[in-house]
Amino acid sequence: MSTSFYEFESRARPFSNQGQVYVLPGATTAIKGDYVQSRGASLELGVSSLLGMPLYGRLAVQGRASFEDGTGLFVNVLNGDALGNGKTLASVISATTLEATDRTFVTTDNSELFNFKTIVNADGTVDLRTVVDEGSGGGSPVNSGAPSRAVSNRVAAQGFGQGLGAARVLDGLLASGDNTGDMATVVGAFGRLGSQQQVADAVVQTLPLMSASLNQVSVSGMQGVSRVVQARQNGMTGLSSGEGFLADKNVWFKPLASYADQDNRNGMAGYRADTYGFVLGADAKVGEASRLGMGFAYARSDVKGKSTADTNSADIDAYQLLAYGSHGLGAWPNAWVSWQADVGINRNDGRRSMRFGGLDRTAKSDFDSTTAHLGAAIGRGFQVGEDTSFTPSLRTDYFRIHSESYTERGAGALNLRVGSQTSEQLIAMVEGQLQHRLTDRASLTASLGVGYDMLGEGNSIASSYVGGGAAFQTPGVEPARWIGRAGLGLAFQAAENTQVTARYDLEARSGLAAQTASINVRWAF
Repeated sequence: MSTSFYEFESRARPFSNQGQVYVLPGATTAIKGDYVQSRGASLELGVSSLLGMPLYGRLAVQGRASFEDGTGLFVNVLNGDALGNGKTLASVISATTLEATDRTFVTTDNSELFNFKTIVNADGTVDLRTVVDEGSGGGSPVNSGAPSRAVSNRVAAQGFGQGLGAARVLDGLLASGDNTGDMATVVGAFGRLGSQQQVADAVVQTLPLMSASLNQVSVSGMQGVSRVVQARQNGMTGLSSGEGFLADKNVWFKPLASYADQDNRNGMAGYRADTYGFVLGADAKVGEASRLGMGFAYARSDVKGKSTADTNSADIDAYQLLAYGSHGLGAWPNAWVSWQADVGINRNDGRRSMRFGGLDRTAKSDFDSTTAHLGAAIGRGFQVGEDTSFTPSLRTDYFRIHSESYTERGAGALNLRVGSQTSEQLIAMVEGQLQHRLTDRASLTASLGVGYDMLGEGNSIASSYVGGGAAFQTPGVEPARWIGRAGLGLAFQAAENTQVTARYDLEARSGLAAQTASINVRWAF
C-alpha cells in the first residue's frame, strides 16, 4: 500500500547512493534509470501503519539496481504498530534488473524485539520478513517450534524478576503469527520499542495493580487503626492518662492521618500511601475489673506506585467495626490483659496507565476486599517515681485481608482478569511505655517496641490478559520480618469530663516507614 510517489530521472548516469537514502512510510521512490548503492551506504525504509495495515517505504528502479556486498538496509519501525512475527513487507525494492543476493544486505533496524530477514526473489524484488529477535542478533521464524524468550530474556537482563511471569506470556504472543484485533496492535507496539530498558518498562506497565502489592497497603492501614485503639486501651487501664481521668462511661473521637513509604525490595516495586480518616468509639466499665468498648473506623488511602509501578494509583475506602476490652488481673497489682477484634470492607478503585510503543491506555478497576484483625496483649505497670510509671507489655496481632477477583476495563487487550488474593500477617511484639505526669491536668507518654512478623511473606497474584495468553503469577513485595515501633503522646484534661490527647506513632521495617498522627477527644460521663 502506497500513499505517495516520488520520481527521479537518472538516464544520463546512474543514481549513486554513497550515503543514505530515506523513503518515508507509505511512499515509493521511483528511479527512472539505474541505481547503484555502495558498501558504506544505506537505504532506510520507514514503516508505519494505516487501519492496522503496514505502510512502508519502497524503492522502485526502472532499470538496473546494483547493490555492493555489505551495503546497508535499515528498517525504521518507530512509527509502525502493525508488526508481527512472520509478516512480510513485500517488494520493498524492485528493479528491472537486480544485482543482489540474500547475503548482499546488512539489514538492521531500531526494533529491540524484531529483526528483518532479507529475501531476494527471482523476479527482481526484495522482501523483508519479520522474525523475533531473541537478543543475540538472530531470529526465531514463526511457528519454528522453538519457544521464544525474546521478552523474558530482556526482562531478566534488567533484573526485573517480578515481571518474568508476564514476560513469558508475552514471549508466546510475540512469537505467534496469529494475533488478531487489538492484541495484534499490542504486539506491534512492543515491536516499536528500541531498548531492553524500554521492553522491561513496558512489561511492568502490564502487571496487576500496584504490582500485586495493594493488599500490603491495606494491611498497613489496618495497623494504623489498630494502634489508635491500642492507645485508647492503654488509657482504659490508666497507663497513659492517669487513674484520675477514668470514668464509668466514655465516648471518644480520633481523627488520624498517616503516611507510608515502601521502598523497592528484592526487585519488587514499592509504593507511597497517604491515609486520613477517623475512629469513633465508646466504652464502659463492666464489673469491678473489666471494660468493654465498640467503635467504627473510616480511612481513605491514596496510593501511588514507585519506580517501575509509578504509572499505578489506587484509592481505598476502608470501613471497620471494632470491639475491644480490658481486664485487670487482681492477683498482680496494675497487671491487665486486653483484646481487640475488628472486621471490615474495603472499596478499591485502581488505575494502571500504559504508555509505550505509541499506546496510551488506562486500565480501570473497582473491587472489594474483606478485612479481619484479632489482637491480644498482657502488661503490668510499675511505679518508678512519684509521677512516673513504666509498663512493659507483650502483644500478638493477626491481620487478614482477602481481595476478590475482578476484570479491568478501558485498556483493550491489555485489560487483566485478576484472581482473588489473600494476605496474612501474624505479629508478636514486646513493647515498653513510659508515662510521666507533668501536672495535675497533663501527662506525657513515650513508647518503644520491637516485633516479628511470623507470616510476613510476599503474596503472588494470578492474572491473564483479556486479549489472550495463559495466566501468569506476579509476586508482591515481601515485607521485612522485623518491625520497630515508637510513639509519643501528650494528654491534657481540657475540662472536668473532657480529655484531649495528641499522638505521633512510627512503625518501621527494612524499606518501609509508616507514620501516624492523631488527636483524640474523649468525653466521660
